[in-house]
Amino acid sequence: MIKRLALAMLVLGFVSLVGTWMPMPVQASMDEGNAREIQLVLADPAKGEFTFNPNLIELKNGETIKLNLQNKGKIDHELMSDLFQWANDVEVEVPGVGSMAMPKIYEVELKAAQTVSVTFQVQVDEHIMEEKGGASGKVQFEFGCYLKDHYKNGMKGTFVIQGGQ
Repeated sequence: MIKRLALAMLVLGFVSLVGTWMPMPVQASMDEGNAREIQLVLADPAKGEFTFNPNLIELKNGETIKLNLQNKGKIDHELMSDLFQWANDVEVEVPGVGSMAMPKIYEVELKAAQTVSVTFQVQVDEHIMEEKGGASGKVQFEFGCYLKDHYKNGMKGTFVIQGGQ
């Protein structure tokens, strides 16, 4: 029980949640074994402290992804996106600590040199896909680091969601 409480406190330090945190089982609709893994480096040394690499990530609506975040910078960074409001069955894993299922997230905060994995199902409502995507069938959601001065120094990117899996 103490280990679980310590894990919950640690994970809550890294992930901002919607409302009150309550552990939830990952629902059957998420197939973690078939999750597509995507590597996202925050502060890539080759590109600079205020970068995401890649800064364009293409996803399919309905697919399950495992977003492996690695902060290679010298300072703390975060990943925040409106896409997270459409993320279902979220599971956050902190290497060496464990993983925990959560209902929703707003952002993921990473200390310098920290790695965190976030697995979720992309499930953008059909009317949003139609409204934002139109004939193209593609919807864009910006992501960024909104810590002081990071975004305005270029720390941003785009998720492109293609309708249907």
